[in-house]
Amino acid sequence: MSLWTAERRDLTRGGDSVACPFGREVLISGLGEESRHARVLDWSPQGLGVEVPNAKGARVGRDLELGFVEGPRAGAGAHAKVRHSTVSNGGWLRLGLSVSDVRDGASISVEPCALPRSQPAQLAGIARLASRRLSRGRLPTSARGVPIYDFYDRKGHRLRAIVESSGNPRGATAIVIPPAWGKTKETLQPLAATILATFEHAGLPVSVLRFDGVNRRGESHKDEGCWERGREHLRFKFSQAVDDIRAALDFLENSEEFATTDVTLVSFSAASVEARRAVSEEPARVRNWVSVVGMPDLQSTLRATSGGLDYAYGVARGIQFGLQEVLGVLVDIDHMSPDALEHSLIFLEDARRDMASIRVPVTWFHGRHDGWMDLERVRELMSCGPQTDRRLLEIPAGHQLRSSREALRVFRLVAAEVVRLATGKRVPGRTPDLVRLEESREAERARLPSPKLAPSEFWRNYLLGRDGRVGIDIVAATDAYSDFVKSQVSLLELSKGDRVVDLGAGTGTALAHICDASEDGIAHEVDLVPDAIKRALGRNQPQLARLRGVAADFDGSDDGALPYRDAVFDAALSSLVICYLDDPIAFLRDARRVLKPGGRMVVSSLRPDADLSKIFTDALREIPPRRARELFGEDAAQDLFDLGRSFLSDGARLFELEELGRFRFLDAEELAEGLRVAGFRDVRTQLSFGDPAQAVVATGRR
Repeated sequence: MSLWTAERRDLTRGGDSVACPFGREVLISGLGEESRHARVLDWSPQGLGVEVPNAKGARVGRDLELGFVEGPRAGAGAHAKVRHSTVSNGGWLRLGLSVSDVRDGASISVEPCALPRSQPAQLAGIARLASRRLSRGRLPTSARGVPIYDFYDRKGHRLRAIVESSGNPRGATAIVIPPAWGKTKETLQPLAATILATFEHAGLPVSVLRFDGVNRRGESHKDEGCWERGREHLRFKFSQAVDDIRAALDFLENSEEFATTDVTLVSFSAASVEARRAVSEEPARVRNWVSVVGMPDLQSTLRATSGGLDYAYGVARGIQFGLQEVLGVLVDIDHMSPDALEHSLIFLEDARRDMASIRVPVTWFHGRHDGWMDLERVRELMSCGPQTDRRLLEIPAGHQLRSSREALRVFRLVAAEVVRLATGKRVPGRTPDLVRLEESREAERARLPSPKLAPSEFWRNYLLGRDGRVGIDIVAATDAYSDFVKSQVSLLELSKGDRVVDLGAGTGTALAHICDASEDGIAHEVDLVPDAIKRALGRNQPQLARLRGVAADFDGSDDGALPYRDAVFDAALSSLVICYLDDPIAFLRDARRVLKPGGRMVVSSLRPDADLSKIFTDALREIPPRRARELFGEDAAQDLFDLGRSFLSDGARLFELEELGRFRFLDAEELAEGLRVAGFRDVRTQLSFGDPAQAVVATGRR
């Protein structure tokens, strides 16, 4: 993303004009009344650097027309956008052009779209859920079974799906939701439930199909050697993902139960890549397409999520990358990207050609706070082809939309738009009953193997980095995180001589602030990872006499896991820890036990659907090389992007475990309820950590 924003180029250009598919000379129209010949200086498959002689004073607009006079494309033409232009002292005009076979239509307008208010039933459901989600173990599952269906693609690969219906499904509208990157069919259950509730409230029959893709996470076919957790995507190909959608369409059309070709495709995140191709090739069966926080093209997607590494360009130039982690998913770039290159699924020009051929209605929801996506790139894509039935809606959301209150409000907008496109009716989106929704999620999770976790190793990698150099400190160096920590310490209301305990202290990001706020006080650092405590104490040498470090696992012991007597601390802090515990209530009760009467407790949790995209991009942007050397040392600073990508993958694992029910990110009502159940009084909450806020902070007194 950063490279594209800075250079406005999709591919670095080479200077081999002999091999240039555009030839060594082109004819340019649009610089004046007459066409001008230009010499090719450098090129890429989708761009040209040219030099126009005697062009001083030429009027350079944004759009030009090219004519090829030699080479493989002699006699053909193309459209070009001027990315940059300079005039030399000798009057030579140099132009950097992006070249496309697709002419832009009128630039599509962006429609700002506010989220609907929470409905009374939703607010009541939130209150009922608050205490239940904090209870130990899984929620009781619904008595009804999960409606599982198997179908096969044209190669004989089995795909497993969940299909839920309202009304008579035969011949009714069907909604197909392909899996997002690294996700399974269970992830978007709240979106499916919202669509079902909206159709049902409007009295309209519908079926909603979610499936796991071939050679992806989940229950569908995987090649030999890809069933082990973490290796599912090693043989993944985007062309297969297109075939997966086609297999779902075949199933819906040929099934006696559904027998429908009236399908609306709802894609999420990177699934827009395969969805775009499927829509362009299946207009008779895909009647509408809704893209939610979609990625306009694969190249920019891979570049944005890797901190700027351009896998697509490298593969196009013959570079071997091998196995790489992309947002926590281990993929074989040398298997995935050449396939995308072969099937024209990788570059923006490929996406433009697909969009220009699409004649069915398209609605694209773009998140205003989405750190992965460039709105102007989405807008350029949506401007290709007929725009009579196209909408580009900007919503006040980030990239992570799964189960939070904000996500459910977004899903109401999506559901209303799906109904409009599929039936022509305008109805408001409806939130499903939240208790039933949670029970249904648990029922779907209960079918799957429980995720395994080695806590000590996992948290050591997360806090210190896989090689022990840099982990959480990459994010801790951002202004947003620093302000977040300072605000929590200020809520402790420390006085001179106070004894403070930091529960889950990690690498000690709050330690210096605690020492400053409590003159002559004693600070105790408690964490599961001993090496993290050593790092925390080591970076605070001037205050070492006032510091104590203790390694402890305080996750849910009935006898009290904290190695302290009752009523010994004036204040306790627990930052972004409670959401990872098996028994949050037991932990809060134990924290209350070690506080003196009137002692202050400050606890925080990531909010549901906390957005990794903005956190990661902010971290890389806010740490220039000089600052990186000061914080992490010369060696780590040189490898900062690689270390950042590793941390990003470990962070993505947090969200995967949350989706699987291993962790529980908490909203304000849930965190406040937990403090009250544990016996705290004067409970208050506030949002913090960035704009928009990614965490909730709660305070209470013993």
